[in-house]
Amino acid sequence: MKKYIYAIIFAFTVIGCSKDENSLVVSIASERYLSPLQDEMNAGVWFLSKKYQNDSWAILSRDIEGFVYERGYEYMIKVTVKATEQYIDQPPVKYILKKVISKERRDSDIPEVFRSSLYEEEE
Repeated sequence: MKKYIYAIIFAFTVIGCSKDENSLVVSIASERYLSPLQDEMNAGVWFLSKKYQNDSWAILSRDIEGFVYERGYEYMIKVTVKATEQYIDQPPVKYILKKVISKERRDSDIPEVFRSSLYEEEE
């Protein structure tokens, strides 16, 4: 009987933890990146993001559903990563804003490799 009780407790623990398994905290830079590749798969204005504080900025080539970006602010946000239906012209996952953790006015320390292709936001 004890084995069944432990199994049930374990199952509830796993189910309870799995709710947040698809959540991710990312930083979004104060500037966006304009892709120099203007083919069908690569064209667009992308976010510069990092998943961990000490990471380098990297390109996030997808939108974040529900996120309203404002140039000049660096964000820390929590997103849900959700699988999408597999189509050739669609990424395998989409990001959905769960929460804006912080929004701070600042100039992100963007690496030189991205500086030549920063997007000029319309005022």
